[in-house]
Amino acid sequence: MGKNKANAKGFTLIELVVVIAIIGVLAAILVPSLMNYMRKARRAAAIQEVKQIINCTTATMADTLAEGNTLNLNKKFKTKDGRGEIKAGCLTNWSIANYVSNKNETDPGKLFDQRVAGAIIEALGDSIVGSMYTFSGSPRNPIGDGCKQFYKTYKCPGLIFCYDDKGAILMIDYYNHGVLVHYENGDYDVDFEDTAKFTGYDIITYP
Repeated sequence: MGKNKANAKGFTLIELVVVIAIIGVLAAILVPSLMNYMRKARRAAAIQEVKQIINCTTATMADTLAEGNTLNLNKKFKTKDGRGEIKAGCLTNWSIANYVSNKNETDPGKLFDQRVAGAIIEALGDSIVGSMYTFSGSPRNPIGDGCKQFYKTYKCPGLIFCYDDKGAILMIDYYNHGVLVHYENGDYDVDFEDTAKFTGYDIITYP
């Protein structure tokens, strides 16, 4: 009887301290690795979505221009490639929502933007852009907006897409997965910070 009681005793305080210490060491090793892995996964997902946008819109813009449609160059954009401030077209979240509600656009300039908006939807798929369909902001959102606040307000990814007078992509700002990807001149810049902001009116000028 006494032998059974001896065998049934619990962990000693020292044993518990050792176990807790081991768990702490493992957590210190594994948690940063896991966080880094998640960070890389979010970055890769956001960049891949931007690449899909580039592929689909580049082909669509070339085809639409070949059909004789005109560009909707009603904005100005400050370039980093030496061209200075040039005429540009610009699509935002509002363009996606407008495409869904008005697919039968006949105005040549607006038709170009409609085609590009359709290509963006095709590139990302309804699972991502579906939340943009009911976007309630203005045509200028998310220009100059804080990324985190924009997502909190509108519950959808944020997008700014600018093109030049030849139908070439000037810039893309895309926020999803908690990551802002800025694409310009073939480079992908990624911002994970809570203070990340979309390109502002110092770069994109509205009439």
